[in-house]
Amino acid sequence: MVYEQAFTLLKEFTMLRRFPEEYRRNLPARIRDHQRQRKVMEHVHHKPTRERHYDENKSTRYHDQLLHERFENITPEQVANIVANDFVGSNPALQEALSKPSPSTGKLPTMQFDLFATDNPKMDSKYGLHDLFSPVFGMNKRGKLGLLTVTSGISNNPNTIRVTPDMALSIEGRRNRHIHPDLPEKFALREVASPSIATERARPMMPPAPTSPPEPEQPEYELPEGMPPIPPAIPPAHVPAMIERWLASQGDGVQAKSQPMDLAWRLLKGCC
Repeated sequence: MVYEQAFTLLKEFTMLRRFPEEYRRNLPARIRDHQRQRKVMEHVHHKPTRERHYDENKSTRYHDQLLHERFENITPEQVANIVANDFVGSNPALQEALSKPSPSTGKLPTMQFDLFATDNPKMDSKYGLHDLFSPVFGMNKRGKLGLLTVTSGISNNPNTIRVTPDMALSIEGRRNRHIHPDLPEKFALREVASPSIATERARPMMPPAPTSPPEPEQPEYELPEGMPPIPPAIPPAHVPAMIERWLASQGDGVQAKSQPMDLAWRLLKGCC
């Protein structure tokens, strides 16, 4: 435990405990699963809307920092994307508000939430000390949310929806009803499956293809010497009677008076 706490301090970026413990514990595996299977998030695009603008703001406001060892080879942006996707997927009112112009401003609103804390904050001449990592998302031209910028703590922008997990009992929510009347002060948060998983689960089970019943084993009959071959169209059940009739015909001299094809034709007519 002591080692883990020391390592967390060295890593500098630590995910806030206002997120449920189980949710935080599952995030690294979920992100790696997205990377491995190249899954697409339903509500969030994987790249910032204006990547250069985002990178400049991030470098201005934060030192180059890593995450806890559980998030090894995972970036803060990847964590922010999947958390934003979960927030929107868990709250239909939030999704609706982000896709329509706000009545107070006439513009599409943005969404912001606090994600990480750092023990190595950076002073910004305009916005002050940045000890929280708070990503800001907005709707892009693809109809998905994309990272716009990152700042620290509460935004003063009247068009920004402040998103706080409903599990954050000690943290007060922020009124968002001026943007949309159905927006709460705190938001539900649950893991949202990617479209590929959801589609696979929703796909109806197809009935197994019907299998043809096995053909009954055909009894093998040994034809008497001199008897013409039995035509393939003759049902096996008729063969014994044909053999008996042929054997009986031998006593009447039928074979001596008939050619083999003529005999086969007479046998065929006699059994069918």
